[in-house]
Amino acid sequence: MTAPSGVTRSGSVASHLLAVPASASVQALALAWYPQARWTREPVTAAAATAGLSQPRGARFRGMSAVADAQPGELELEPGVVLTGPHPLEAERCHALGLTAAKVDGYEVRVDGDPVDRGVRLRRWLVAAARHARGAVLEEGSVAPLTLDHRRSVNRHLYSAHALSPEVALALVRTVLVQATLETVGSAAPGPQDYEIVTHTPYDGSVVVRCEHADRLPPALGTVPWRDSGPFRYTVRWLSGDAYPADSEDASNLHHIARRRMAPVVVAVVAVMRTSIAGTVLDDDGFICQDPGQGTG
Repeated sequence: MTAPSGVTRSGSVASHLLAVPASASVQALALAWYPQARWTREPVTAAAATAGLSQPRGARFRGMSAVADAQPGELELEPGVVLTGPHPLEAERCHALGLTAAKVDGYEVRVDGDPVDRGVRLRRWLVAAARHARGAVLEEGSVAPLTLDHRRSVNRHLYSAHALSPEVALALVRTVLVQATLETVGSAAPGPQDYEIVTHTPYDGSVVVRCEHADRLPPALGTVPWRDSGPFRYTVRWLSGDAYPADSEDASNLHHIARRRMAPVVVAVVAVMRTSIAGTVLDDDGFICQDPGQGTG
């Protein structure tokens, strides 16, 4: 596959195209999975490139000004895996990818050497990043983008520096789900006990709130001040109760209907807990939710 700019590079494999709204930070998307991701060459906007040019002088150039093109950057995810971009995509190309954002940027994925070892994780990240940012992924040799369920990530994970006792957590959850019950309390570990709060619904499955001390923190939390997160993880998860796994991209209509009803409930529970103890909310793919309701519905 050629790069969005029509340029190919020898000695490397351009395996995929990641397209995201221009408002999305591709570096933030990268850091959520690749903590060492860095710009080895910063992108330069057209305005910045033009400002760096020497303007023509003299009578024959009067009324003329030099204009330069934007210069794409190179974002290294890990050694040998590089995103090149942004390349602004034309409206026709965006339409073909199923994207409706006013401005969309494309990033060529370049894998130097043998891509097999890195391929599985890279593909998973591309799909997750596109799903989170409302973008698209076009694989090498394909004319149509991958089918993505942009509303799949219903569950939320609140990381906070503050611990909640089971009784206080139950009271908070009951402000949204009045029938919530404290069902399990684990053995004591360093810090507070681990426990679960469960609410069963007649038709739409269950909502489970698990409170625990996290042994490891997701890479995305390394991008926020330490005061804005912490070792206490509060996971609010919707269990549909049907045959479709949580990571299914092709669930039934009944599953989608139930999810539309329960996604706002999950968001409401997370919002109540976050108001009480602060913290940072992540989705199931490990990306920070600037709007805790992002990606639901």
